[in-house]
Amino acid sequence: MPPSDASFERAYTQYLPAVSGYLFRRVDRQHVEDLAADVFAIAWRKRSSVAEGEELPWLYRIAANVVANHRRRQATGTSLLAALRPADSAPSAEEIVVPTHPSQLPGVGFAPPNARFSPSPWSRTSRRPSWPWRSG
Repeated sequence: MPPSDASFERAYTQYLPAVSGYLFRRVDRQHVEDLAADVFAIAWRKRSSVAEGEELPWLYRIAANVVANHRRRQATGTSLLAALRPADSAPSAEEIVVPTHPSQLPGVGFAPPNARFSPSPWSRTSRRPSWPWRSG
């Protein structure tokens, strides 16, 4: 790409849809426009380093680097936000329930002492299960 403004403008209008499509397939839609602007800003600064006819592969390489940098920034930002998040506070006194009887424990049920338990339907004494709704 020669360093003239007119040739850069032609390249911009010609390759913007291709670069935007490349970015659209790799990042969230909300970031495509900003990243495309970053790609062409880098291309403007380094426009003298590309050979004539090699613009699109060169722009794709710049776009790949911009996407990699974007993903690193997002990962760093996410981990930074997680590190800055306040720790969970201790529960209040109202949230703490001290059971006075074992039956008040969550997930624990106690049967009265005189309760009768039926044997398992897959008991070892029979070859087939004895379901309560089945006779015989």
